[in-house]
Amino acid sequence: MRSPIFSVLHATFGRPGKAMSAMEKFRVSCSDPSCVEYIFACNDNDATVPELMRLREQLYTNNQNIVHFARLIVITGKFQGSAAAWDGAAKVSAGHVLIQGQDDIEPPPAWDVALTKAIINGIAEPRWETVPFFVAVSDGYRKDALCCTAIMSRPYMEQEGHFLCPEYISVFSDDEVTYRALRNQRDQTAFFVDARQIVFRHRHHYHDKTVPFDDTYSRENSAHAYAVGEKLFRARNPRAATDGLKTW
Repeated sequence: MRSPIFSVLHATFGRPGKAMSAMEKFRVSCSDPSCVEYIFACNDNDATVPELMRLREQLYTNNQNIVHFARLIVITGKFQGSAAAWDGAAKVSAGHVLIQGQDDIEPPPAWDVALTKAIINGIAEPRWETVPFFVAVSDGYRKDALCCTAIMSRPYMEQEGHFLCPEYISVFSDDEVTYRALRNQRDQTAFFVDARQIVFRHRHHYHDKTVPFDDTYSRENSAHAYAVGEKLFRARNPRAATDGLKTW
């Protein structure tokens, strides 16, 4: 079996249809799905799980004419929110480059080629797989520095100790991953690849009101999640208030 170059880490909750649609967009827009492993992370009591397991069986057993991912994995756990689920997916991944997948992300055509070119051009290292780097892409809407789709090398994740800090519920995990990427760039402890010409469109209800605000958005963007996230961000990143690095 070919070792994957990319690991797409997709935390999902309560949206089997949207989750499978997002996965399919990653597959059909990829120039070579065989270099990608796709990992779903779900709560173990989520009705999404049996739907995804059926999908996995269908893709890898019945439809042999489909160009598959290198692997399609479904993991479950008692995740308090999406941040812990993303990190759980990262822990079982094998790819060189880790990509944050979501129900409402639409990757660009040939996204694997675009990312590979950006990484090679942005890092003056012949063996880019061995160095810590973070890749900043656009979400198609925001004009600030916040990275809603975290992309990093495995050495970068190992240096940080996680993909996203699992202590967050959801919100503010992107603030931390962006802030620390900018800080690492400034401190020269990791490469920062500015690839905002690449658009992983984040069709979130916040940006596109034609996207329904559902129970999952309500869960992930609750007042409790914001309160926990802000307190945790300040505690974990005390210098963020004064060192001049802005995420938004």
